[in-house]
Amino acid sequence: MIKYLNLKGLSQNEIADDMKVVLGDDAPSYATIYRWIAKFKCGRESTEDAHRSGRPIEACTEENVQRVNDMLMTDRCLTVRYVAEYLKLSYGTTHHIVIDILGYNKVCARWVPRMLTPENKQAHLTTSRSAVAMATIRECGFQLLNHPPYSPDLTPSDYRVFRSLKDSLCGQTFDRG
Repeated sequence: MIKYLNLKGLSQNEIADDMKVVLGDDAPSYATIYRWIAKFKCGRESTEDAHRSGRPIEACTEENVQRVNDMLMTDRCLTVRYVAEYLKLSYGTTHHIVIDILGYNKVCARWVPRMLTPENKQAHLTTSRSAVAMATIRECGFQLLNHPPYSPDLTPSDYRVFRSLKDSLCGQTFDRG
């Protein structure tokens, strides 16, 4: 649009004002309009981006994914930053490969693959130890009471126990070793 209005012979201010009226807040700034008009006056004809040399747009190639996986399989304690610097990839690309493509999670400073599918997770949860324990409790005839795990409600006997424990430890110093 800037190129068209410039070819019509409008001045820079007229182009900027016209674009403000038509596009409102989405109009380009005056500086952007002046820059494009200067480029057209210097002989530029295309509004397409020129080819630039440098890093390829897509660095998540199969080769890079395999190289990252090989490094993590060798030493699961490596950081994303170290792997990125060693392989000369960007941090974002390396993070994308590790988390999204390879599906690793960082657990206790080690990369662990996420191998369970949602179906496997559900099957695991239904046959977990807690389910077996709950079935055993029911078989023994115990009654289960619904009680939140971190309830601020304490029984009166808890106060007595905590008070006597506090009194017995009063004035004692413990080593941190």
